[in-house]
Amino acid sequence: MNDYCLVVAHDAGGAELLASYIARNNLSCLYLIEGPAIKVFERRLGKNLNLVSMEDGLKNCKWCLCSTSWQSELEWLVVKNAKKLNIKVVSFLDHWVNYTQRFLRNNTQYLPNEIWVADEYAQSKALQDFPNTKIKLINNPYLLDIKDKLKNYKNINCIPNSILFISENISGNALRTYGDENYFGYTEFDGLKILLENMIFLNKNCNNIIIRPHPSENRDKYSDIIQKNKGLISISNYSDLLKDIVSSDIIAGCESMALVVALVANKKVYGCLPT
Repeated sequence: MNDYCLVVAHDAGGAELLASYIARNNLSCLYLIEGPAIKVFERRLGKNLNLVSMEDGLKNCKWCLCSTSWQSELEWLVVKNAKKLNIKVVSFLDHWVNYTQRFLRNNTQYLPNEIWVADEYAQSKALQDFPNTKIKLINNPYLLDIKDKLKNYKNINCIPNSILFISENISGNALRTYGDENYFGYTEFDGLKILLENMIFLNKNCNNIIIRPHPSENRDKYSDIIQKNKGLISISNYSDLLKDIVSSDIIAGCESMALVVALVANKKVYGCLPT
């Protein structure tokens, strides 16, 4: 047995957290990554990643470090198989909602040996949801990266009277997991509608709303809304989240981690959730 850590991720949010942690701790890793996570790891750690299959990864690792995904069963399967092989598996939670569902597929739950969280609020919630699992608080490595990166964005001009709407694939995740796009009682379209109805209270001179799609979303998703609001709404052309945030006056969204990033960047941030 060697000292490799098998890193497992699919969704972008969890991948950001893991990639930052790995870079800051110089871990020796094997990578089982899919979907949006691939670009995140390549951007943060380079393209020469030691990619493996699940079978080879579990054969050659000492322990596993997983994110949690809405869009995939990848991490759930690794937790399941690692525990069967008595390999320690850790899951790093990157958000603050739907904790129990992150470890549940087909009405079957597999919990890791240890759960990591990145702030005290997440720690409190995880202790309530998983009373029999070890919960460990880790200083958020992704936000530490953000603070370092912000030093390089001082010369980017802010677009006057602009609002950045951070989109999330809420309806897609709800449909996939529960068979109902409106399972949570609202969708990303409701969030944008709330913003449009209240933007005069945020900035009465606002003349520019920029939508930043989630990595799992099609950029044409909001085309009908953009058509109805010509000249007011557009889609972001930047792949760089920080560039979008720094160049906008106000940041809005539902429950995206990007809203926390915007707070770190000292932006005015508003949640667009139904009351």
